[in-house]
Amino acid sequence: MEELISFLSDQRVWLLIERLLAEPDLEFFPQFSRSSNLGFRYPEAEKILEMSSLEAFELLNRLSPLNVIFKNVVDVMLICPECKSFDIHLRLTCPKCESGNTNRKTVVEHFECGRIDLREKFGKETMLFCPKCNKKLRSEGEDYKVTVTNMCESCGAFFSQPVKRMHCFNCGSEFKVDEAQRQEVYSFRFNKGIRPSIINLLAYRPMLTEIKPSRKRDIELDPLNVHLINILQKDGRTSFREISRKMKVSDATVRDRVDKLLKSGIIEEITAVVNPQKVGKEEISFIILEVEPSELTKVLSTLKDMSEVKFVCETAGKENALIMVFSENRATLKEFIDRKISTLPAKIIQILTVTNFEKKDLKVTL
Repeated sequence: MEELISFLSDQRVWLLIERLLAEPDLEFFPQFSRSSNLGFRYPEAEKILEMSSLEAFELLNRLSPLNVIFKNVVDVMLICPECKSFDIHLRLTCPKCESGNTNRKTVVEHFECGRIDLREKFGKETMLFCPKCNKKLRSEGEDYKVTVTNMCESCGAFFSQPVKRMHCFNCGSEFKVDEAQRQEVYSFRFNKGIRPSIINLLAYRPMLTEIKPSRKRDIELDPLNVHLINILQKDGRTSFREISRKMKVSDATVRDRVDKLLKSGIIEEITAVVNPQKVGKEEISFIILEVEPSELTKVLSTLKDMSEVKFVCETAGKENALIMVFSENRATLKEFIDRKISTLPAKIIQILTVTNFEKKDLKVTL
């Protein structure tokens, strides 16, 4: 019960609970959708909660073990065994050369010489001749038969059944149909038996504004997001598939959370960090500037647009700006200062030349 009380303290949950109390027979059915990372969505729940398809599904799924709602299997999806994506395609391939260029064809089999070939190779309908032994065919069922079978347009092979293989558009994997993983798809309906208990818990409803929560609410740094950020800070090249394995969640969950962390600005960017001295930027300098307060905003904006300037910081005190500059050598640094910095309403207080980096770490410990 304490877990349920804690969960019901979320205003978003009450948006759903109120609707279910008012309409106890309401059932949320899945709608298959390629636009959703899940491959399906719950439009009615999304509308009530003002959430994305993944958020709505996760909330419904979390309410199930609390016995607030029941979930019932209504369908089963095949998903990629590697990346768990639903975006897979059935390929019918030739058992001989594995080409997907196959077609259904009408063929004739001549019993006497054993020739099997396309119907058009035996001539006209009223007079059929075997292209192998040149004998005239008498009647269907007597000395030949006509069947519809499969033919490979690449190697010319005939076969009764193609090999069925699946191709994943997300990670590029290929696998047999029976190797695909099965994912159950549920509908969700209110547990009417818990209705009296829910009503008794109305006192725990959060005293919040009646305005529904905005979709643009701040991202919560829950344990899952912290784990995800730490993995990406350690190695930004880690694939979504590998992250999903480490975190024991779906690939779709990882993709959705990374998108939201990027949009919120918590993760500013995922990029390569290049050693400037390895690519010819031998002169690395910190320059401390003193700028008139009335000109500071304009100067900082100008500095941000200079390609040589890699960091721009506003600082407290009389020396109120600090920049980091990458240059090829001292001559190009002097040229940059003379050509660009000296034109600004700013006074250079000190130039600090970096001789060695003992530590370079922009990671945030969470």
